[in-house]
Amino acid sequence: MPHNLPKTKTFPIVATAAAGCLIAAWLLSLILSQSVSLFPAPVALYHQQVLGAQTTALSPTVRGPRTAQTNPELNLTQVGPYFWGGQIAGINPADMLGEGQKLADNLGTGLIRITLAPNDDMTYLSGADCLGNDSLKSLAARPDFQQILADPQFTTVIITAYDEISFSNCQDKNYMDPAFFSAPTFTQISKEYTDLAKYLSQFNKTFIIDNWEGDNDLYCGNAYGATADNCPDAAKRLSAYVMWTKARIAGIRAAGANNVKSAVEFNNIHSLENQGLPTVLNDVVPRVNADYYSYSSYESINVSPAQTAADIDFIRDKLSAAGKDPSSLFLGEVGFDTNFLGQADAAARLRDIVNIAQQKSIPYLVVWNLIDNPSFGVYDNNGQLTPYGDVLAVDPAVAGQDKPNIAGAQGFNADTNTYTNYYGDDNQYLILYGNFSSSGNLIKINGQTFLPLYESPNQINVKLNNTRIPGGSSVQVTVIGFNGQSSDPVDFNLLSTSGDQTPPSQ
Repeated sequence: MPHNLPKTKTFPIVATAAAGCLIAAWLLSLILSQSVSLFPAPVALYHQQVLGAQTTALSPTVRGPRTAQTNPELNLTQVGPYFWGGQIAGINPADMLGEGQKLADNLGTGLIRITLAPNDDMTYLSGADCLGNDSLKSLAARPDFQQILADPQFTTVIITAYDEISFSNCQDKNYMDPAFFSAPTFTQISKEYTDLAKYLSQFNKTFIIDNWEGDNDLYCGNAYGATADNCPDAAKRLSAYVMWTKARIAGIRAAGANNVKSAVEFNNIHSLENQGLPTVLNDVVPRVNADYYSYSSYESINVSPAQTAADIDFIRDKLSAAGKDPSSLFLGEVGFDTNFLGQADAAARLRDIVNIAQQKSIPYLVVWNLIDNPSFGVYDNNGQLTPYGDVLAVDPAVAGQDKPNIAGAQGFNADTNTYTNYYGDDNQYLILYGNFSSSGNLIKINGQTFLPLYESPNQINVKLNNTRIPGGSSVQVTVIGFNGQSSDPVDFNLLSTSGDQTPPSQ
């Protein structure tokens, strides 16, 4: 069935006529979603025991240049935008690729996802002609795309790629038709990906060549509303999809480019399986050997963060059962409708999912979409960063040569709702003061990862769990900021009794 690759996503979870299912899914998400519990904001006057020296106030935040987010050995998730279309008021459509690059640079993140496909000019340049027979290599080498690929800001570039032989007229998805494939066709497709990978090998960064939402492709554009009857050729389409995926992976591997990896994206893990229908995760992934497996995760994130965490484990179990590396899973698309939810709620939900990804050591997370398209924008149509988009922005307070700094600590007793002048009590709360990222921090206590209950540029609150950090322990605390830089470690003794006590000497 002819189907254009999407130029916009008015609602990623269901690009379909099943509006009732759409509304129901979002109502369910409103009921079940678990927002982050915000711990009390800092009191105006608190007893501050500064480690190493006494001060009366925290040092002012140092502002430095934004630098690329890193992906260090602590498995901090790389988070970045999906740049797939969108327009900025007053910008000539012909200049939008360059403008999008600037906006993505300003976020300070090290990850971006773009597309290379015959319909790119129709998508990025607002209705220009189908590119037809331009190969992936020639498109990547075009100056406007090449400057994104070569940009040193981006240490990882994920490419949603469609070869010219499989999608040459920007209408017919030849790769979904088994009759289209022959040995020469397979070879021709593979060579196009080999040529692309060899071209990309010159750049000092990681490239991941992916596809768009494979289950939607299998089920005539609508995996979420699919039944055994409304897309009857799904099984045939699946066999073609496997051949196309194998051709892509074979071509990438043949290039011998160590920095260019393959990925397969799926977007439905429950509703199809529950009907006994084939899925990409169950019926394609076991038959191919990609480097990564990408989940466009609306079926999970639109329910709750807890569901997302459970589904990450669910997918990893399936990958392991299929002989794949469970750590090769990443979140290829995450997004929340800011028009439907409002900016504040969408930002909170996005931050929740970023925290889940970090907790689960997901290597990459891609946020839909860089430019409002039409209601998921990291930037709005005037080129202004939205509160939703600010979740991605690397905080300049810890960029450049600066790093998180723990300047002081304090306890809080949730049972009595009082602040204390000791450093913490088991199963209670530790409050850290200093200079931190505004969001996306990780806290390491004795090497174990804790997620903050509250975080701001000057304060982080952490709940201590006595099953992990027993009272009376000597602990070491480190804060890792959103850009991957780590504070100097701070050592202190964790008291084992409640009450307002004097902390032990350091």
